[in-house]
Amino acid sequence: PDSSVNTNAAIGKAVESNNWAEVAGQMRLSQNPIISNIGRLAEGLKGVNTEINPRVLSSNPRAVAGWSPQTNKIYFKNPKYARSDAIVAHETVHALTYFAIHNPTAAQKPAVRRLDNLFRYVKDKMGKRGRGVYGLTNLDEFIAEANSDADFQRELAKIPYQNKTAWGAFTKIVADLH
Repeated sequence: PDSSVNTNAAIGKAVESNNWAEVAGQMRLSQNPIISNIGRLAEGLKGVNTEINPRVLSSNPRAVAGWSPQTNKIYFKNPKYARSDAIVAHETVHALTYFAIHNPTAAQKPAVRRLDNLFRYVKDKMGKRGRGVYGLTNLDEFIAEANSDADFQRELAKIPYQNKTAWGAFTKIVADLH
């Protein structure tokens, strides 16, 4: 996620206070409809914690934030990144989708397969142009970026896929995932 995107002191304060209800509430107040919707969904997450702790991210020097399924915690490298609506939203999408992707119910398995097929198709279609695109790193990042990054969504909307666009297919599959 791009750390230069809109900063929000209130969301940074909520992250630093480890107040998940306030983090979700601040996202919901965002002028960006994507982030606002993630905030609405995040209000239903239970037990998520936040922490500014650069040591946790030291194994990946380029990481500015990360969500851990083991601790159900979003870690930030420093307060600057905790004030980024886009970064907070991106990591929240991981918290919202991780278990459905990695441990799907029987009902979710077909949608997860379709998401994986779409991810592989988009990665192949973007070819050299897709090198370095964070949303093409793996299925988790594809889902997080497609849910939180308007530029990535626009790219997906340009790619034809099964009589619609990759963006249209993505939104349909995600709706079927729940």
